[in-house]
Amino acid sequence: MPVRVLLKETGEEGFVNVKASSISVTLNRVPVFTFDLEGRLLFAYMGDRTFARGLDNRVLEKRGEWTVFGRHRVRREVEGEEKRALLNGIHRRIERVLQALQAGAIIPLGEPAPDALSQAARALKKIASYDHEALEADRRRFFSIYKPVTILPPDQYLTLVLQATEGCPYNQCSFCHFYKGRPFRVKTEEEFKQHILAVKAFFGEALKLRRSLFLGDANALVAPQERLLRFFDLANEAFPASTGIYAFMDAFSARKPSKAFEALARRNLKRVYIGVETGHEELLKLLNKPGSAEEAKQVIISLKEGGTNVGVIIMLGIGGNRYVHHHVEQTVRLLNALPLGEGDLLYFSPLVEHPGSEYAKRAAALGIGPLTEEEMREQGEAIKAGLRFAGPSRPKLSTYDIREFLY
Repeated sequence: MPVRVLLKETGEEGFVNVKASSISVTLNRVPVFTFDLEGRLLFAYMGDRTFARGLDNRVLEKRGEWTVFGRHRVRREVEGEEKRALLNGIHRRIERVLQALQAGAIIPLGEPAPDALSQAARALKKIASYDHEALEADRRRFFSIYKPVTILPPDQYLTLVLQATEGCPYNQCSFCHFYKGRPFRVKTEEEFKQHILAVKAFFGEALKLRRSLFLGDANALVAPQERLLRFFDLANEAFPASTGIYAFMDAFSARKPSKAFEALARRNLKRVYIGVETGHEELLKLLNKPGSAEEAKQVIISLKEGGTNVGVIIMLGIGGNRYVHHHVEQTVRLLNALPLGEGDLLYFSPLVEHPGSEYAKRAAALGIGPLTEEEMREQGEAIKAGLRFAGPSRPKLSTYDIREFLY
């Protein structure tokens, strides 16, 4: 329910829009702030600078920047006093609008709907309860319920994560740092029930923004089938309005027949995301992935036969300049052999090297030079150019940049 007002004291034009799943507040058209229905900041658009905030109170700045090589994406984490000043500055602006509404020091612009002004004031009051210190306290509460949510697929950034498992059962991929130091464990049924209750209490009205469910952590579908079915039943009972359940799965460590996936699909499993990475066997060894490209293909076929869509993740830049053509050729061959179609996703994820990672050490020992961002884009385009999907429909193709992620 939108409200446009003029603040008498400052002359600013304020716009407050309480929507079905979020709240937006604008001052003089820019800045634009977006909050969940509990009042937590999600996004701040401030002209040429955009900020995203996670439930762990991390803040990322994202912007485009022109160089002699063209426009490129810049991301950086906002920390320390800069973050405090940013969050408290937003808080002060919200308080200014709220105080004007409460004091009647406004001039309505247009004809607000009945109760619109009081609804806007209630929403702003929730938002105004979160200055930097309150958001830090909320972060601590978040971590009392969750282990760090380190990665999700881009189409699931606004999902509701339910951690049925913690960590990764393999956790030895040479390029991955997401679950280091986190032992793998499967929750008991009672632990999962309590986790669901805590999640519901934490999100409150903000659940309306989280339409799908994501069963975490890295490889929840390797849990024993009977317990997994019970997890699905509990999730569906707790969140009957969800649009479906989604999960990661390692194609090389999960061994389930299509009938097992059929049982999960009947319980609302919609899509499983698999880090295939490459079709080239030598590169799989460099990445320390167990199994083969053929085994990955068979797991994907089992998922599809079980009635579940897939999200296939291919990495760009792995193997650097030495394997650039082999990676393209063998990955195209693998992808063209997969039964991908409507409802499936094909992600291209640029390699982000972490200093000291096992991958970086192996690449250095082999004399492998990294690809530039432009070379990785070209590699992705070369793979796309070779795709020939056999079915009548095609999967959606998109970029998966792990540097963009916040939960």
